[in-house]
This record gives sequence, C-alpha cells and structure tokens, in this order.
Amino acid sequence: MRIRRFACVSLGAVLAVGLMGSVAAALADTVEPIRVHCRGAGASGFVTPEVGDSLKDVLGAFEGKKDVIQLVDSPDKADLVLTVQGRGYQETGRRIYRSTRTKRSYRSTSTKETVKVVRASLEAGAYRLTIYGVDNSFWKSAANGLAGQVEKWVKGNYPQIMAKRQNKKAAFSAADTDSDEEK
Repeated sequence: MRIRRFACVSLGAVLAVGLMGSVAAALADTVEPIRVHCRGAGASGFVTPEVGDSLKDVLGAFEGKKDVIQLVDSPDKADLVLTVQGRGYQETGRRIYRSTRTKRSYRSTSTKETVKVVRASLEAGAYRLTIYGVDNSFWKSAANGLAGQVEKWVKGNYPQIMAKRQNKKAAFSAADTDSDEEK
C-alpha cells in the first residue's frame, strides 16, 4: 500500500513537472523576437573591408538566434540598432614567455599577449552602449562573441525593449488619428 501511494505521488510529481515544462514552452513560443538592424560604421556611407567582414560575421551569428533576434533592413523598423565600429588588436596586460635551449645556451624571450576585438555600439532609442567581442585567434569567433553579448543584453532587458516598442506603436497610432481628424 505504501509503495502504491509513493508511486502515485511520484507519478503526480512527474506529470506536474511535465505540465509546467509544456506551459513554459508554450510561453516561450509566444515571446516576440526583438527586431535588430545591423550596419557598419564608415565615412560617407562607405565601410572598410575589415568592418564589412565583421558585420557579415555578426549577421551570420544572428541567423542562429531567430527565436530571440529578428534582423530587419531599416532602423525605423528596429527596436535596436547595432553599429559595428571596427576591429583591432588589444593587449591583455599579460606576457607570453618562450624558452629555447641549445647545447651551449639557454634563451628566454617574452612578448605581450594580444587578442582580437570587434567593437560595436548598441542603440535603443536614446540609450547607447558600447560592446565588445573578444577572441584569441579568430575574427569570426570575436564577432560571434559580440552577437552573444547582444543576445545576453536583449534577454536581460526584454521587458524594457517591449515597453519601448508599445510606446512607439501608440505614438504612431495617435499620429494617424490626428491626421485623420485634420481631413
């Protein structure tokens, strides 16, 4: 009798956890993705090849995140605007030591460690944030890190971004009703 009661309680717990999981999955499906417009910074509308390559890598990284981020082609349609500013090398402050030994001598050299950094600015209305993607070896990995930073920021600020979107819609609909009344 105790075994049956325990089995029923355990089965009930498993069903409850499964039900909560399906409710959470259903809520996750109703979440709207944040609309992001990506562009490269440049003088007079021209972008350097390095910025263009990093922009292409960031756009490729966002393709795998369609449930969170939706790419749009215009800043007017976007909730966020991501501008790739540039890329370069940055010293970490650490030194790399190398030793060479021959039959007669021992030589030790050191160099400053550098990493590859992709820099961008993220804009949400009047709010502006500078973010970085960093990797030791590859530019593409640094751009993927930058996309990961954007995704993390979006998830942490989702309610505020959606509130700004609703305010923007309300302002447009109010402007439409005002123009209809003037006619």
